[in-house]
Amino acid sequence: MLRLTFAFMAAAAFLQAAGAGKPSNLPALETEKAVLVHTVPGVRNGNHVQGFCADENAIYLSQMIQLTKFDWNGKFIKKVDVPSHTGDICVYNGRIYATVAKWGTKALNVAPKSGIYEYDTDLNFIRKVEFDEGLDGIAAIDGVLYAGFGPSPMEGHYTNRFIRVDAKTLKMIDIKELCYGVKTAFGCQNAATDGNSLFAIFYNGAKPLVVLDRNVGIVSTPDVSALHGIGGEGFERVPASRAGGRDLFMRLRTMNRFVKDRDREPIYALIDFIEYDRAGNRLVNVTEYKCH
Repeated sequence: MLRLTFAFMAAAAFLQAAGAGKPSNLPALETEKAVLVHTVPGVRNGNHVQGFCADENAIYLSQMIQLTKFDWNGKFIKKVDVPSHTGDICVYNGRIYATVAKWGTKALNVAPKSGIYEYDTDLNFIRKVEFDEGLDGIAAIDGVLYAGFGPSPMEGHYTNRFIRVDAKTLKMIDIKELCYGVKTAFGCQNAATDGNSLFAIFYNGAKPLVVLDRNVGIVSTPDVSALHGIGGEGFERVPASRAGGRDLFMRLRTMNRFVKDRDREPIYALIDFIEYDRAGNRLVNVTEYKCH
């Protein structure tokens, strides 16, 4: 199974205070420590983290062939097997939406088609909609799901696509193209939203983050150089009830994803907190952490 533990007592204190969902009770985050996510040796676990999301009550992780749930105090709640390759996830109106791409034939339970899979927050499968092309990064704004869509060559390409899907009916609305002048590998890897704009993460060294409007028009490309890497495994908005009125996101990074013997050396990852300086159009890490 998976468990959440906290690198330092300060982080535990923050999450315990956050559990009540009262922003006025949250301490400042300038000196908070990273959340340490680790697997337990000897128990089969999913591959490296593909995405994560959170609501007032829990944190959810996608690990390619598993979804996992924890409470905000770090207690493991549940895990379920899911089709491979399950990628990014988002939570919206009490439902978790997961993108699934049909590659990953070496993993268990390979999906016959790509699609968007819907679960409740207890990780019970509800329904799915299938597509013939792969999907990955996903977020929801006002009842509309936005997901990276289409062929995802590793070779550099300029044009990417997003599919928009009605979250209530799971019917496709349309497909939008994005070209923001930077070569990317694969498609959108992770997506998040502040409720108004879409924050899309791509694999490229120059401008890995682009902020988009609801029609997938370019708003800005924030400076992320202070973060020393972003995206590919998890980038998400901190729930408003946990943010204490601040403009906060959180990032997850797997620290030892390429280990060969996971029974002896289980996967672990760090979640840190990021503030969006809108005036300066840059993201700043507000978490102090040490590698373990």
